[in-house]
Amino acid sequence: MKIFKKKSKGIPVFMIVSFAVLLAYALSLIIPLIWSGYTSLKDWIAYAEDPVGLPKKWKDWHWDNYKAIFKAFKGKKEIAATGQFVNVGIPTMLLNSVWYAFGTSACCTLVSLLVGYVVARFNFKFCGWIYAIVIFQMIIPAVGTMPSELRMATNLHLYNTVYGMLFMKSYVSGLYFLSFYAALKVIPKDYTEAAYLDGAGNFSVMVKIMFPMVTGVITSVFLLNFIAFWNDYQTPILYMPSFPTLSYGLYHCTQGSFMDNVPYRLGACMMLALPLLLLFLVCQKKLLGNVSLGGLK
Repeated sequence: MKIFKKKSKGIPVFMIVSFAVLLAYALSLIIPLIWSGYTSLKDWIAYAEDPVGLPKKWKDWHWDNYKAIFKAFKGKKEIAATGQFVNVGIPTMLLNSVWYAFGTSACCTLVSLLVGYVVARFNFKFCGWIYAIVIFQMIIPAVGTMPSELRMATNLHLYNTVYGMLFMKSYVSGLYFLSFYAALKVIPKDYTEAAYLDGAGNFSVMVKIMFPMVTGVITSVFLLNFIAFWNDYQTPILYMPSFPTLSYGLYHCTQGSFMDNVPYRLGACMMLALPLLLLFLVCQKKLLGNVSLGGLK
């Protein structure tokens, strides 16, 4: 008679180590955020005396810091006709940030989605070349292409224009291309074959059948792009000086009026991060949820 030993129901060591690592990583993100929040409500003297501790009394919480930050938060805008720079406030920079982050995210997401769809669903000879080219461009450092890209944008009259920036950001992002490629590749062909038998064309199949199945991936990629472009200050400085964004305004302030005032600098960072925090709270299910496909009839 064989004797079967019961398996122990203890928690595997790998899960314990993974949980500890993830917990440490989460705390490394949460603790600085909390510290930045209450430090932005200190005055400079209280911060110099105790950079880490909380304000001791209610009167030591300087909520008027944000009022002063709002007034002092300025950016530089170039007048294209004269080449001179003028100061602009938060409303103008907020409008520029919204159109820049939303428009460029939509263009980048759409192009990566279309290219990923073609490579994943069609057996053209050049699909393999497109896949290889996308992987290769992920290896090339972006800093090395900036001088030539800036000169090309100037020669093509794309520099310092809205349509030029949207066109320049309509590129295939390697990581997001791979995400779309993987999501579209695993969808069974039965879906498309049934649609073709009903008389649907390639465009109808793509828009009405395939894209709705990867809505979760599309939304996640768009949101991740939006966060990246919202925080981008380098592109407005180099390519669109007439359209300063909030991230560029933050960079400008930290180099000038906020240079020595740490609570003001952290308060400006919190103001810039607040829309992203609200966006994450609203769309966290899309960002963290899993994408699932329905069954075939």
